[in-house]
Amino acid sequence: MVGTRYLSLYFAEADQNLRALDTHVLALEGAAEPESLHAAFRAAHNLKGMSATVGFQEVAARAHALEDRLDGLRAAEYLGPDAVDELLESVDALRAAVDDARTAEPAVELTDEDVAAALPGRGAGGLPARSARGVPGGHAAGERTGDAGRSASGGAGDGARPRAPPR
Repeated sequence: MVGTRYLSLYFAEADQNLRALDTHVLALEGAAEPESLHAAFRAAHNLKGMSATVGFQEVAARAHALEDRLDGLRAAEYLGPDAVDELLESVDALRAAVDDARTAEPAVELTDEDVAAALPGRGAGGLPARSARGVPGGHAAGERTGDAGRSASGGAGDGARPRAPPR
């Protein structure tokens, strides 16, 4: 079972994302402001990922459907009241799924080690992940990096494929 600490964090974040969805979807009525549309998309995307991580698949599925709908509207210059009403109904259904999840048992078991390992650039225990070269961040000592994490020579590392750990 997911620890109580993680569930309380999940529900706090879920509530925050639901409030953001309400705010930004309401701002879409009339002129489809790209900033509001992107913010609503990000909130749905965040809620989808969080829900899948802790095992609330129904919430993740509803958030994914809303995310897809918002993505499809990105080219619109105008959203009428019917489109906004449809989006608000989707947000309400998503909120109901989150409320149902409050009394449900998540479908995954999540430990502190799982959480630490899932953090970008972090390994077990919250320490920086070590690369195949054995140094944090994947670069040899003294190697400089340029844009987008590429080495100064322009490649993504030394070109060698990482090897699977021995069994």
